Amino acid sequence: MMVLARRLGVFFTTVFTVMVLSLGMASVASAQSADQLLASPKVDDIYAAQLDVFSESDFGDPDPDWGLMRVIRVTSKEIVVVTADVARYKAREALSDLKNTSYVLDLGWDFGEKITIQRADLAEHKEQGDILDARRLSASEIRRLQN
Repeated sequence: MMVLARRLGVFFTTVFTVMVLSLGMASVASAQSADQLLASPKVDDIYAAQLDVFSESDFGDPDPDWGLMRVIRVTSKEIVVVTADVARYKAREALSDLKNTSYVLDLGWDFGEKITIQRADLAEHKEQGDILDARRLSASEIRRLQN
């Protein structure tokens, strides 16, 4: 019985360790992916960001305002983004929204305020925590987004 308990203990410790390492690797992969997307932005990329760093809009609640931004134009020196119609109180809510494909595709976007960001500043915004993560939509998701 003791041998079985010891083996189960070792088993669960191993499983826990593998899970922790996997989560760490996923986190690193996500950061690399966001960095790569910010280094080569494309139209319809979506960023989870602190909106009030970039936008002059008042989202009707206390700062900071977290939410999604959509790239609508890319040039060699700058990108132009619009913000989602919805702002969140917490950064983690914006990150969750970014991962929710249905939510992203059903969002309304504020095309009344077009925000210009220098491409050279994107990495710095990521390092400072102004941009939390980035996502590149698939071709079929982009088609759904534009309808």
